[in-house]
Amino acid sequence: MLIVVTPYLVITLGIDHYGIYVSGLALCSLYIGILNFDFNLTVVKKIARIKNDAEMLNDAINEVVSVKLLLLVALVVLAVIVYFIVPSFFERPQLYFNFTLLLVANYITFDWLLLGLNSFKFLSLLKFLKFGLFASGMFLWVHSPDDFVLLPLIDAFAVFMVGIGVSIWMFRKFHWNLKLYTLAHCFNYIVKNRDAFFNLNLPSHFGNILILVTSHFGSLIQVGLLQIVLKYSGGFAMLSNMLSMVLYPKNAKEQGLFNFSEKSLLVIGVISSLLMVGSIPFIKWVFPDLVSQFEFNQLQYAVLIAVPVPFCIALISIYGTNGLILLNKDRIYFYATSIAIGAMLLLSSFFTTLLFFAPIIIYTISRALHGYISYVWYRSIKKD
Repeated sequence: MLIVVTPYLVITLGIDHYGIYVSGLALCSLYIGILNFDFNLTVVKKIARIKNDAEMLNDAINEVVSVKLLLLVALVVLAVIVYFIVPSFFERPQLYFNFTLLLVANYITFDWLLLGLNSFKFLSLLKFLKFGLFASGMFLWVHSPDDFVLLPLIDAFAVFMVGIGVSIWMFRKFHWNLKLYTLAHCFNYIVKNRDAFFNLNLPSHFGNILILVTSHFGSLIQVGLLQIVLKYSGGFAMLSNMLSMVLYPKNAKEQGLFNFSEKSLLVIGVISSLLMVGSIPFIKWVFPDLVSQFEFNQLQYAVLIAVPVPFCIALISIYGTNGLILLNKDRIYFYATSIAIGAMLLLSSFFTTLLFFAPIIIYTISRALHGYISYVWYRSIKKD
């Protein structure tokens, strides 16, 4: 996605319009994170245990569908309120409406089911199909800076089409009998699993939170550059994230796999960061026309600052997701995440306006702090 989509958008939209789009996408991503609640943790573990029991699997699917419906209604109401409160959104009604459609389309996503069923090849195929639909729409309809308002609509269409296809597959394969649970049951689920929700969403939305803070304290150029670096470092951390998703349900189901997970993710984390260093001379090839908007050296420095990020994400995957959470120390992992995000917010409020590269430095520091705290507390608990 980095090599295909990001350069095209930055060059076509310009860094300012790209920054506006990224700011809206960050808020929408937070909404989507709430909509998906804790399903990629709690429900994945549950489905890994009950996937051979058709009746229990059907109940688990209906429970998620019911809770997501309640959350979707609440989030749409919240989105309407935010629209009238925040001037930057009120000034761009079409963009905000299209992002709301993207939120609604994410109601019919079933990554949690495929992860629990260990259908990783199918999940990867769906992600590739979704990306293909989005990229095709982007190249067809986005040709000028003003076309940035169409991007969330194109994304919503891609998500919706893939979601409809997965829904049809579910009805046929599992003989899914749709049944909505009561509001009381849904509220009880939310309260019961709130710790897992925070543990899933806060770590995965470091970048989105920082983008929103930077859009408030900094400039659109800083927002755009931050998003480029997030995409770039995220591309090198992708293998760690994918392996973590593969190992999580296996570690939840089988004891004794942690040592293998630890060694594998550490090696991949180190290699990913080293590859990121080696890729710096080729940035000009990835972003051939970006030099007119940034000095090439600035872009190199920005990526160089974020080099530790893939390794830090591997640490978080090992000692957080596959460590503290699987030891049922959800609250401790929540504290580790909160400390890292609190430090990120505090540093951002002081330094974003003073230093051009401050958002990228702060992001790298917060990721490193999160990984270090997770490691220290995991080792401490294992010793006890």
